[in-house]
Amino acid sequence: MNSPLKLIEESQKAARDAADGNARFCQLATVDAEGAPRVRSVIMHDVTEQYIGCIFSKYHGKARHLEANGKFQVYVWHPTQGKQFMVNGVIEPMPHERLQRYWDNFLS
Repeated sequence: MNSPLKLIEESQKAARDAADGNARFCQLATVDAEGAPRVRSVIMHDVTEQYIGCIFSKYHGKARHLEANGKFQVYVWHPTQGKQFMVNGVIEPMPHERLQRYWDNFLS
C-alpha cells in the first residue's frame, strides 16, 4: 500500500498534467496563541514520500504558531482527480540546499 504522501505526490503530478489550478497549493491550518484555528493557502513546491515542501517567512503568523505549539494540518484538494487529503505531521526546517533550489526555481 502506498503511503499517504506518495498518494499526494501521485495526485499532484496527475493534477499538474491536467492543468488543475489547485495542483501547487495546499491549505495549512495552525492554532494561534489563543487556541483559535488559522487557515491559509501555501504553495507545495514538491511532495515526496518523506515530506511536503512548502516555504513561508519565519516572520508570518503561521511560523509563529508552529514554533509555539507545532500543531498543524495540511489539506490538499485536486478536483480534476476527485481527490482530497488531510495530513498531520511534524514541521521541520528545510535544508538550505533545498530552500535555495526552490527560490532559484521561483525566481526563474
